[in-house]
Amino acid sequence: DIASRLHALGVNLVRLHHMDAPWAEPNVFHVAGGSYGKATTSLDRRSLDRLDWFVSRLFAHGIRVDVNLHVTRVFNAADGFPDTDALPGEGKVVGYFEPGMIERQRLYAKQLLTHPNPYTQGRFGDGNGVALVELDNEDSLLGSADRIAGLPPHYREVLARGWNAYLAG
Repeated sequence: DIASRLHALGVNLVRLHHMDAPWAEPNVFHVAGGSYGKATTSLDRRSLDRLDWFVSRLFAHGIRVDVNLHVTRVFNAADGFPDTDALPGEGKVVGYFEPGMIERQRLYAKQLLTHPNPYTQGRFGDGNGVALVELDNEDSLLGSADRIAGLPPHYREVLARGWNAYLAG
């Protein structure tokens, strides 16, 4: 299997990247039929089983994992957010200040990190074979002035309210 080949090549860490990508089939939210436009509120059990099996094979060969949480997850209208088609690509920027998106990311992290892997009898959150967890890949509010200026009104208002509350505090 691929884990034994990676081990033979001296690989000791695998980055679990783009698991949340809407263009990936399967992804952690959906297995088949296209992910665009579907809600990203729960993990697909078939995708999770495939991930659990793969991770168990890596762990069996002493290979650790880097779990990436938000890489390219795109929130959409099915998730209950307005004007998502006008947001920056790959779900970037707004996840730092939109309360609903922050809560959805927390839910996703909890679902992924606390579910028991039936093949390893462990959980990602327990650190069993997990070298690190990346919360957000290649994203920042710094240097994002152009993306912020182009946000739909709802998101600019949410950001302005939060910023003003921060300043008042």
